[in-house]
Amino acid sequence: MRESPLPRNKLVSSALAVLAGVAAALMISPSPASAAIEEVKNAVAGTPPASVTSGTCVSSTGALICFQPYGDTWWVKDTKADSASAVADWEVNSGSAIRIGYCVNSLGNGMWGKCVHDYVEGSLVMAVARTWDKSEDTWTNSYNVGYWSA
Repeated sequence: MRESPLPRNKLVSSALAVLAGVAAALMISPSPASAAIEEVKNAVAGTPPASVTSGTCVSSTGALICFQPYGDTWWVKDTKADSASAVADWEVNSGSAIRIGYCVNSLGNGMWGKCVHDYVEGSLVMAVARTWDKSEDTWTNSYNVGYWSA
């Protein structure tokens, strides 16, 4: 198994884990055999539909993220001219499995990028907007959590 290039921040992981636990208690709890699979995708340039950016988006200093349920697409915008990449740090709970991952936008300030996934319909989707500076291996923390349904 390949080690992820983006180590998960313990505070954010803990917060998302607690939220996933609450969500799991409200839904069908995942089986003990299920394990989270960490996924990392590099965003490709694109322009989000207006319906996505006018919906529920989450931001932090340097990053804006929006989720498009139809097509399970993350839209990530870098909003600061610096050396850091904008990142959607997401977690999806389908009731039978938990998936975690990142959509990393390294396209530069002012650029939108997208990552397309395939989540189980009706899954609980949670994410925070963060930045990651690869050269310094530093993260920004965000406490604004967005919630969507896949």
